[in-house]
Amino acid sequence: MYLHIGNGVSVRTGEVIALWDYRLFRPAAAASNLDFLAAAGAKGQVISCTEGQEEPKTLVVTEKGLYLSPVSAPTLRRRQQMVFEKR
Repeated sequence: MYLHIGNGVSVRTGEVIALWDYRLFRPAAAASNLDFLAAAGAKGQVISCTEGQEEPKTLVVTEKGLYLSPVSAPTLRRRQQMVFEKR
C-alpha cells in the first residue's frame, strides 16, 4: 500500500519510519534536529514535495530518504491508519 504525501508523491507505507512535524526542524529548533536535516540534505536524501509553493508541514522519514510534505502530520497519520485498517 502507498501513502500519498502531497503533490502527486506517494511512498510505500512499509517504508515509513516516522512522521515529524516540520516545526521541529525550522531555524529556531534544536541544533541536533537542524544538523540531522542538514546532513541528510548534503547526502541528497531530502526530497521536497512542496514544489516551492507551500511551506513544508511534515518531515516524512523513510528507508530511502526524507520527504518534505505540505500535508500536516496528523492528516498523514490518519491516512496511514486508514491504509492499515483496510487490510
